[in-house]
Amino acid sequence: MAIYTVHCPLVSKAGMPEVTSHIEKFIFLRDGFCLPAFCFGPFWLLWKGAWTMAMLWFIVATIWSYALLRLGVSTEAVLSQGFVFAIWFGFEATHLYALILERRGYFTRDLVVGDNEEEAEEVFFSRWCNPDMLTSGREQNT
Repeated sequence: MAIYTVHCPLVSKAGMPEVTSHIEKFIFLRDGFCLPAFCFGPFWLLWKGAWTMAMLWFIVATIWSYALLRLGVSTEAVLSQGFVFAIWFGFEATHLYALILERRGYFTRDLVVGDNEEEAEEVFFSRWCNPDMLTSGREQNT
């Protein structure tokens, strides 16, 4: 079972979001390690549309590697620290993407649990559309 965060676009400027007409724009992010972000790092950021963050990645990685090599650190150590950074990014990529979504006008609507994204969508929409559900997401005992 995986935990998914549900992100919805904020379309009302009055403070109360109107989400019923934009259901197709809901984004479900799986919490946990992101293998594509680990393997492809800045290219994953480009694919997600985070151009500024990808450029920052390239600049910082280049300067950091160059500085370590100029200080006499071995090439193996520089590559090792790059691998450790990639592992860290694999764990933090979905959180960074959630921040990017927030800057684009999305807000976190809910947390759902499911085996895959399709099941998480079913759980979320059944909870959202069912008036017998409590606001915490638990069913009422009748």
